[in-house]
Amino acid sequence: MTQVADLGEFSLIARLTASLSTPPDVIAGVGDDAAILDIQGAMLLATCDAQVQDTHFRLDRSAPQDIGRKALAVNISDCAAMGAHPRFALISLLLPPTLEVATLEGIYDGMRQEAERFDVAIIGGNIARLAERLVLDITMLGLADERRVLRRQGAQPGDAIFVTGTLGLAGAGLLAQEDPTLSVPRDTRQRALQAQQRPEPRVAAGLWLAAHGATAAIDVSDGFLADLEHLCEASGVQAEIAIESLPIAHATRTIAQAAGVDPVELALSAGEDYELIFTVPIHAASDLTRQLAEATGTTATQIGFCAEGAPQVMIRGNTRSANTPTGWDHMRGPMARN
Repeated sequence: MTQVADLGEFSLIARLTASLSTPPDVIAGVGDDAAILDIQGAMLLATCDAQVQDTHFRLDRSAPQDIGRKALAVNISDCAAMGAHPRFALISLLLPPTLEVATLEGIYDGMRQEAERFDVAIIGGNIARLAERLVLDITMLGLADERRVLRRQGAQPGDAIFVTGTLGLAGAGLLAQEDPTLSVPRDTRQRALQAQQRPEPRVAAGLWLAAHGATAAIDVSDGFLADLEHLCEASGVQAEIAIESLPIAHATRTIAQAAGVDPVELALSAGEDYELIFTVPIHAASDLTRQLAEATGTTATQIGFCAEGAPQVMIRGNTRSANTPTGWDHMRGPMARN
């Protein structure tokens, strides 16, 4: 019999949703960072994401407040990728009966802190028992301007491709978290751990980009290559990336060197950076980084361009082997290029 791991995450989603109908008030359903619903002319975005103990976090390695903040932040990031204001959250908890109440209170304190930062109201949820581990399952609702919703589709041949911030720092943080003996400066380790445990949703940048002509966007959750491939598939374009243009922080390079890992591989495949990959018409590219930084404080780097061709990512300067992981698949683990 076929098992879910045989299909992988994205083939499984396609199989389960193939027969679903789409009513006229659903502008976008399965296949983007969030669904877009037309509620009497208002654009309501809906998304959900689960954080699972020992898959996404370890109770013995992360502070409860950090676990809570990250659980909310990854959902807020989906709104950011679509140029929407995150507004409301519903939180379902699957709890081991042996979990200490103080730990759960700390997690909720972290979620409240993150909610206050982005003016999100936690409005309800559910609690159920799960003996094996803790699961935080969050549904996020956001609001967007119907003329300015960013989607994965929309990139055109000739568009410039940008990414905010840097790539690979969260992956470096995971290396540092898993190996406390790595010989790196304390401030380097702390910066990477901060990126891994407290990602920064790019809400202001997403709103600005939606209002200033970005053609498509996605956030980096499963890995830069994997997520850019999703954008290419949705838009029907090929991405051509210059590997020397990837923004990789000094902290990422330092930790990668100490761990014996290629920092470029962290940038391409590690995931959980929650930066925004976005495309803009080439005529708007020259002044964009300055304007975005002035308006939102967010840096961005042009890393390539879109071209006609089969939807895929082509990397100039690529020395990667064919079976090198490109990102994360929840059913299979690390994904390899075909």
